[in-house]
Amino acid sequence: MWPESEGRRGPNEVASCLFDYMKEGSLQSGKEIHMFSDNCGGQNCNRYVAFALWFARNHLSLSKITHTFLGKGHTETENDSIHATIERARRRLELYTPDQWYAAVRAARVSKQPYKVKEMTAKDFVDFKSVSNNMKNLAIGDDGQKIMWSRTRQLFVMEEDRTPMQSSLQQPMVVSPEGWMCIGETKGS
Repeated sequence: MWPESEGRRGPNEVASCLFDYMKEGSLQSGKEIHMFSDNCGGQNCNRYVAFALWFARNHLSLSKITHTFLGKGHTETENDSIHATIERARRRLELYTPDQWYAAVRAARVSKQPYKVKEMTAKDFVDFKSVSNNMKNLAIGDDGQKIMWSRTRQLFVMEEDRTPMQSSLQQPMVVSPEGWMCIGETKGS
């Protein structure tokens, strides 16, 4: 959680939060991660978040990350109930400062363990957008076609066996007509 003076609500911030969660969590080397989100192109379903997941898989020694994007009209997730709980608690309060917001979120859940709040600052955000802009294959698939992120339903980031010809790309990407993508790290190039 962060105030507007520390960051926006775009792909860099979302990608940084996902990376930070995976980095800070009790993840074991070789572990698989499955995540779900809505298909908002400005925050979740885009090449910057895909690059952050690829970066996390490689730097945190994870075996596979699967990110499923829920279809329009079917995006109710646990986050929605968390936001509703926070909104109900907030109605009874007058909040003016970030510290008051952090405290209100932590206290919003009364029947169970309080919500965990990580107070983010500008230095916590990684500029995945700038780095990923240099990677052609996050915009173009292995087949040479432009990737239609709005049609993507699942993203898999994993280590993959490939032929030497396909291994010439540093981060090969395969896109299917069904709307799934695979970003694979090549072996034995």
